[in-house]
Amino acid sequence: MATSPNDIYAEWRAAYELLQSGEYEKATELLRTVQITHTQNGNILAATTAGAARQICLALIAYQNEIDWHQLASGNAELRERTLNQHALSMLALVGEQVANPFTPPAPRQPPAAPPMRPATPKEPVSLWQRIQNLFDRQGRAVRKEPHSWPEPPQLMGPVKEMPKTVAHAGEATPSEQLPTHAPVPPRAPQAVEPAEAPLPSGPPENVHPDTATESEPAAQTNALESSPEIAVTGQEPPALTVYCLGPFRVFQDNRPVTDWPSNKGLSIFKFLVTHRERPVAKEVLMEHFWPDANPDAARNNLNVAIYGLRRALRRTHPDYSHVLFQNDSYLLNPTMHIWVDVEEFVRRHAQADQCTQTGQLEEAIDEYRAAEAFYQGEFLEEDRYEDWIVPVRQSLQDEYVGMLEQLSNYYLEQHDLETCILMANKMIAVDSCYEEAHRRLMRCYCRQGYQHLALRQYHLCVEALANELDVEPSTETLKLYVQIRQQSPV
Repeated sequence: MATSPNDIYAEWRAAYELLQSGEYEKATELLRTVQITHTQNGNILAATTAGAARQICLALIAYQNEIDWHQLASGNAELRERTLNQHALSMLALVGEQVANPFTPPAPRQPPAAPPMRPATPKEPVSLWQRIQNLFDRQGRAVRKEPHSWPEPPQLMGPVKEMPKTVAHAGEATPSEQLPTHAPVPPRAPQAVEPAEAPLPSGPPENVHPDTATESEPAAQTNALESSPEIAVTGQEPPALTVYCLGPFRVFQDNRPVTDWPSNKGLSIFKFLVTHRERPVAKEVLMEHFWPDANPDAARNNLNVAIYGLRRALRRTHPDYSHVLFQNDSYLLNPTMHIWVDVEEFVRRHAQADQCTQTGQLEEAIDEYRAAEAFYQGEFLEEDRYEDWIVPVRQSLQDEYVGMLEQLSNYYLEQHDLETCILMANKMIAVDSCYEEAHRRLMRCYCRQGYQHLALRQYHLCVEALANELDVEPSTETLKLYVQIRQQSPV
């Protein structure tokens, strides 16, 4: 039964009003209906317009989720601020009692009458430091009765049904499938001792002359650090790092961007530690990667300077927290931090989608593929074009991304969702201009939409790309499809 013009106009008007009022999910569903209606009526231009508007609505839903996420994160940050404020006030009051400063102690309460008891055995005097430690233990237990909640990362162009959680112990590395929650951590002894950070002149040079290179990793301070008052500082909640490596590199610490990196080498080492954070990285490995031509003493000194600057950049909002640890001649990011990395989420979603595909859960697989595809905002560490260690990781992720787009475009072609299939195929060509299957898929979509001239143009674009990049001609399958389109045969 054909749809009347009045009904079509009413649907467009309703979609307009839903979009204007911010009801993007309802607008998305309605635009999908409008798109199907126009496709059935042969109005390709209107169907394409509805499809484009639907894609914009999906992006608006993602941005709306991101706004909600940041608002919830702001509320949690205020709650953590109040908790730490109470910690600080309690500690200052306790110190005031010990040193008899002008703090006014509270009036003692009269104890209730009790039967006479035998004298208690005298106890050893409790030091000020032990009393502060006990205070943090009591407050840590009280805070843990009401754990903080942490919002999910924003949903981007696809349903995100679960997000990572925190690890249970500081000694365990945060797995890629979990995004740590921000629950308070009780005071405890440090898990690793890092080299002391001796004061360095501001703006140290990247390269130090071999004759002046010195060792700056004194292990002699190990015992002093293990018993120093810095232990109590672990009573504060560890920082949360959000790291984006796909596309422009960005780092957020507790939702605040980290931009003041003191040196390129320090930033590069941070990227290396994030990428290899499943295990500690030996300092010799870092020296070989970043100073391959320097002698050992010079490379060691340059590494210490870079690590010092890296710690300074990360400690601007957490001055008493050790973000980078040093143990057994190796460096690692502090495992008590809550770290979320987009690469790990991309890989996790892709693996989940593949598993759903193998078990025949096609719809669930497509949802996971779309979620993973949204995380791929560009090449892995795209600013670092000439770092040797990045190239194999970048290529592996790119291959996964293209394979994912192949699955998505094929699915939408079978579902006769030609606009979305065209979108996915164009993304494939943007990554690999010589991917013939993507060109053939675009030729089929354009031809089925009635745009034969666009299908023929796509063939010529494929020919040019293959000639310029690989100096080869199109395959027999591509040429056969081109002949079918020229003869106006069904494709």
